Amino acid sequence: MRKHFGLLFCFIAFTSNIEAKKLTAYYSTGNYYSPKNGAYVETYLSVKGRSVTFVKNAKGKYQGSIEVSVAFMQDTLVKNFQKYNLLSPELDDTLHEIPNFIDQQRYTLANGTYEVELTIADKTSKLKPFKIIQQLTVNLNPNICGFSSIELLESIKQTENENIFSKSGYDLIPFVSSYYPQYVSSLDFYTELYNADKQLGKGEKFMLCYFIESFESKVMLSSFYNYSKQTAEKVNILLSRFSIKDLPSGNYNLVVEAHNKSNETIAIQRQFFQRNNPNVGFDLNDMKAITTTGMFVEKHTNKDSLVEYIRSTKPIASTLEKNFIDNESKNVDLLTLQKFFYGFWTKRDEKLPEKKWLEYNEQVKIANKEFGSGRIKGYLTDRGRIFLQYGPPSYRNSYLNEPNAYPYEIWEYTRINSQTNRKFVLYNPDLITNNFKLLHSDLIGERYDNRWQMVLTKRVDQGTDLDKEKATPGYGSQMDDNFNNPR
Repeated sequence: MRKHFGLLFCFIAFTSNIEAKKLTAYYSTGNYYSPKNGAYVETYLSVKGRSVTFVKNAKGKYQGSIEVSVAFMQDTLVKNFQKYNLLSPELDDTLHEIPNFIDQQRYTLANGTYEVELTIADKTSKLKPFKIIQQLTVNLNPNICGFSSIELLESIKQTENENIFSKSGYDLIPFVSSYYPQYVSSLDFYTELYNADKQLGKGEKFMLCYFIESFESKVMLSSFYNYSKQTAEKVNILLSRFSIKDLPSGNYNLVVEAHNKSNETIAIQRQFFQRNNPNVGFDLNDMKAITTTGMFVEKHTNKDSLVEYIRSTKPIASTLEKNFIDNESKNVDLLTLQKFFYGFWTKRDEKLPEKKWLEYNEQVKIANKEFGSGRIKGYLTDRGRIFLQYGPPSYRNSYLNEPNAYPYEIWEYTRINSQTNRKFVLYNPDLITNNFKLLHSDLIGERYDNRWQMVLTKRVDQGTDLDKEKATPGYGSQMDDNFNNPR
């Protein structure tokens, strides 16, 4: 039985690459609960030092200054607001290494849905400020056992003097990105579990299990699993790390679960991240131990057909599996293909892998029929991939003849895992084929482009400035309404 803590935002965290030609920063949010003061939101901002304009200050040192404003709005009313200057470290010169600098703030918010508007500007630059808007929902239920956000960490040390980065006796410097490049070898993280004492009884024993899973398939990676035995309190903490030296490139979730004595999951939290590790690839030796004798894959004896079946699994395959499909599947023998195919579906349903495959193949047939474009199979298109990965949308609306815009569709899903009301904007820039391309989505892990309206209107407005904050819709345009109010 799974329960989700009502405090958590539907949009748990967002990370945006903010680029105003020169200024580069990363912004994310997390949410927590204090038994004494209630729910609060943490915001994390990391500014790339090399992207900031440095000038001499009164001390003769070089320093950058960033103006930041954060507004939490509800029905056009500002519920919380802060405007402040973020100063870089002082430097003797700007010829050597310039460090990034990090800021963290905390805000108290009541239950409800908010628009978070972040504006950031380099005070010593003439470039105009950059603004992003994201939506979040606060739904506090202080009587349900559940997790805070999972905070990814850059560094950890014991607290000597209490400061804004202090939690539970440690100074936790946030890793303000969901992208882990090759040179980063560990994933450090922190989370809090609330109300375990109410759910289980104060002092009761339970386990916090944590692991890494494929983002696409939700299959746990057995080499990245651990647990912590704990005693139920009002607030339990988990501060831990995984070595990701051998984690292949791909999209993943860091997952934390609370299990009671009966091994039932009473709370769960996920945090998306990306790994770039090109030196770790698919190892064909891993399939040697797979036995296919007497299994359903034995009847797939036509190599070309089996390759096609394997290719159709790309929308739900992990990055490592995709690498095999793209680079190895046409070059290996039939037995290796059978082992890969069997292993693929056994990971997704150990008891009934064939049933899982046949159900998926029926969806592939639907995708091919509805989203195919010329010689391009439907499962290889963006619409087909989204359909197969997340299922049919709750709402799908087509806008093929809107003035001043390419033909486009907006898909909305009321829930994808722990995220709610996620949208996809797909458009047809060539006006001929049926191949609509993904332009923008607010789902974590998907393509995000806050300029999507400008791209849609570029067909007739060849002078559209893609550096503008927002497109000016032409006569008859209903882009905003179509996106915000699906029907």
